[in-house]
This record gives sequence, structure tokens and C-alpha cells, in this order.
Amino acid sequence: MSRPPVKRVLPAPPGYGLPVPPARSVSSTPPAKAPTLPAPPEFDPYAPLDSQSNQHSGSASSPTAAPPTLADVGRLCALYTGIASASASASAEVPPSETEIAMTAKFEKLAETAATLNAASDALSRPIAELDGALKSLNIGVATWVDFNHYEDGMAWEWGRALGYAKVGGRWGLAIREYEGRVGEPFSKNEEWLFSDAPRSFRVEAVPALPKLIDALIVAGTKTAKALEAKVMSASEVAQAAQSVVRARKGNR
Repeated sequence: MSRPPVKRVLPAPPGYGLPVPPARSVSSTPPAKAPTLPAPPEFDPYAPLDSQSNQHSGSASSPTAAPPTLADVGRLCALYTGIASASASASAEVPPSETEIAMTAKFEKLAETAATLNAASDALSRPIAELDGALKSLNIGVATWVDFNHYEDGMAWEWGRALGYAKVGGRWGLAIREYEGRVGEPFSKNEEWLFSDAPRSFRVEAVPALPKLIDALIVAGTKTAKALEAKVMSASEVAQAAQSVVRARKGNR
């Protein structure tokens, strides 16, 4: 035979069956607002301390001062920072050292020397330009060089600088060159400038060689003229022979 089902009864929770307390009534009246305190007066960092205390306290006779606000502290910090920066700038302006004073004097002396040198260079350029123009008017057209600085090492190697009258960069004129190479062979190095374009030290060094250059031009011009005269005679003989042949051929026709 089957057993009947067993019914389980759970215990009641605590407080079950107790009376419910009545609900509290909610008032519709809003809560009272907190009183608004007046803002403290603006803090002036430059005003005397006594007046600051009186302003914060609200009474001229009050012995106690209100504590500073955050804005007051910020203004004090900004004031202190400005004073510190000004002190640092003042301390950075130190007098010049002995080295600075000496270098300043040397640079001023160098500026005076440069002005004197430029004036002397300009004075030299004028007669050189006149001589250059006179040579161009003669239309010599003969390249001539004379050394004003020359050196040989005794092992068939030479180096030197020369003053000349030559065609440099497509223009005839007084010129300076610096060369280097084996003796009797084409120079391995040969740099040329018109006189006014050459380094200043080269120009100063070359001036004493001007009379020597004029002599060399006379010799070179005379030699070239004699060579041209000989060539003219030879060319005339060739021209006459050619004309006689042409005339003879015309007569045979």
C-alpha cells in the first residue's frame, strides 16, 4: 500500500502577524535656507596691515582680523614671484669681466685697422685702373708674365706667383696668377685673376713688379712685331706666287 503525502509547514518569519505602524505625514513646507554670508572685501597686498584687518573685520575698532581667503593667498604669491624675478634679473646684470673689456678694445682696434686697410686698397686701385686702361688703348694683345715670387725645391719642382698682362675670363688686362708644377712642363696648377679680383695680399705683393712687367711687354711686343714682319714677308711671297699661277692659267685659255 502507498503512503499518503507528507505536508511540510514552514515557520513564520520574525515579526509576521505584528501590527503595521501608521505612515508618517510628509510636510509640504520647504526647509529653511542657510543664511548667505557677505563676501569679504578684496584684499590689497600693498595696503597697510592695520587697514586690511579693519576691512576684513568690518569695524575700525575690531582687534581681530578675518583669515585671508584663497584669492588673497594667490595675490600674495604673485607679488612674491614678481619681486623674486626682479631680484634675479638685478643679480644677473654683472659688470663685464677683464676678458670682455680687453676683447672689446681689441675689436675696436681691428675695426680701425680694417678702415685704414680699405682706404689704402682703394687708393692703390685708382692708379692700377689708369695703367690698365692705357695698356688696353695700346691694343698690344700679347700675353706676358713676370714672376714676383718664385721658389724651386731643387728636385725639378717649382712654385710661384706672377704679374702679367693677359686675357682672363675673356677680358684683357693686368692680371695675377699662382702656379705650381714640374720645371719645363705645363703647370699642374695655374690659377689666374684679373688684378682687381686677385687676393689683396697678392696685389700688394705684385705692385713692385709693375716696372718689370712694362719692360717685359716692350721686349715681348718687339719680338712679336719682328715675328709678324717675317710672317708678312713670307705670306706676301706665297700670295705673289699664287697670283702668278692664276694669271698664267688665265693666259693659256
